[in-house]
Amino acid sequence: MGPLALLLLASHVPVHASGPEEWAALHSGRLIAALDRDPAAAITVYEAVTKHLDSDDPLRSDYMFWLGRAWFESGDPDQARAALAQVDSRSGVSPTARALRGRIQLDQNRVESLPTTIEPTTDGTPVVMGWSADTRPLQIIPAAGGGPTTLSWPLATDQLRAGFLAIALDSRAGTLKQVQLEAQSSAVVLAARIIVETFDGQTYAGIPSVLRPGIWTDVTAHSDQLRPRTPGIEPLDPSDVSMVAIEVAPVDPGTVSATGRVLIRSIVLDGAP
Repeated sequence: MGPLALLLLASHVPVHASGPEEWAALHSGRLIAALDRDPAAAITVYEAVTKHLDSDDPLRSDYMFWLGRAWFESGDPDQARAALAQVDSRSGVSPTARALRGRIQLDQNRVESLPTTIEPTTDGTPVVMGWSADTRPLQIIPAAGGGPTTLSWPLATDQLRAGFLAIALDSRAGTLKQVQLEAQSSAVVLAARIIVETFDGQTYAGIPSVLRPGIWTDVTAHSDQLRPRTPGIEPLDPSDVSMVAIEVAPVDPGTVSATGRVLIRSIVLDGAP
């Protein structure tokens, strides 16, 4: 069945449950995108079929994920994020959809030059919440008595083993020398460390710091202290950093907290243009 036939089918036959026609449309759309390198044609197929799918149809999330992929490949990140946002969190493609949404958001909010200090503000921030199972939004706590504004990051330790915040760097941002921030946990003892990713996908990790409830702690990583997470990889080239991540995890893996948060003050990315 070709794309035209699928479009006619989608336009004239009400779809109430997943069946052979929907599977065929999904498969055809993926083939169009993969073999013909024509995401626009795949978008046409997916959008035509999803108009007739019930909101609770189990195939809908698959369609929306591949529609988001096609929009991204066509160069429209906003449409891609809108489609990916419609993927049901219970779907098997949900983790991959969250990861792609996060990567797109990072790409749209890259830090353009170093050094820079990132202060939590209501006007927006390049800090992007990692693509974990906990999707509650970041919150900004206004300064009290002239003190610094605080970023409040929800982290339910009963839902995930580790979580992270990420900041993307432009390829022309410069050379990263050091990452520094102040943080504390609200409920349980956490381990926090800095991880960076290079433009070719290699990752390097710093030494963990312990975050205790109610105690502000410095989390710092010098570029020459970051070690490769894969054996045999060359030392970090600090001019090749594409992403900085703040990773946290419970010190005790058995710790449970459904309402825990990590509080973070200004994030300093020290470096040179």
